[in-house]
Amino acid sequence: QSRRVVESGEDAGFDYFDANDVPWEGSELIGEPVRVLDVDLVSCLPPAPNRQLDVKETCQGIGHLSVTDTQGGSGAGTGFVVSPQGYLLTAYHVIDKAHKILVRLDFDNTSEIPAEVVGFNEELDLAVLKLADGKYPWLPLAEREFTPELGMPLIVLGYPLGDKLGQEITFTEGVVSALRGNNALIQISAGVTHGSSGGPVLRRSDMKVIGVI
Repeated sequence: QSRRVVESGEDAGFDYFDANDVPWEGSELIGEPVRVLDVDLVSCLPPAPNRQLDVKETCQGIGHLSVTDTQGGSGAGTGFVVSPQGYLLTAYHVIDKAHKILVRLDFDNTSEIPAEVVGFNEELDLAVLKLADGKYPWLPLAEREFTPELGMPLIVLGYPLGDKLGQEITFTEGVVSALRGNNALIQISAGVTHGSSGGPVLRRSDMKVIGVI
């Protein structure tokens, strides 16, 4: 389960990302990038740690994405690992024209890890990437039944203007400022900008992911 999140004032939203064919352990592998309409992330992911991660531990599973498109142009964004096998969630518009994707994770920011798109949902603006084989730090998602509340404290982590300001994570605090469409849209007060797309929005109380920028 995941949610799309927007800064207050933007006309965008989140929805549930329910799946049954994401290529995590126990699921059928997707050989080529495909349009994924039903992805049950919760059932495919490992259980959340018994203890709460702190900010430093959480940052280790967040990555700066460097994208080269099919025309030779370049772009950047944020993503975060959601399983120890190296599956990573980001915004689809960050990688929609990608020819090559390299990810620099915070826990080892000296290395660029190649990644490939294994599933996406253009309508929800969500994409699943697979990093090169390895064991990775990862971020737990909030419970399926969780519903945000007005005024709830949250944290946004990402790489705003990473191509200009450098590849260091930015920590931004905010609150849930609006819930619309029967909780199908959440607005947040935390400021975000280019490069933050694909980054996690975390519940401040336990550092679990409640949405994606």
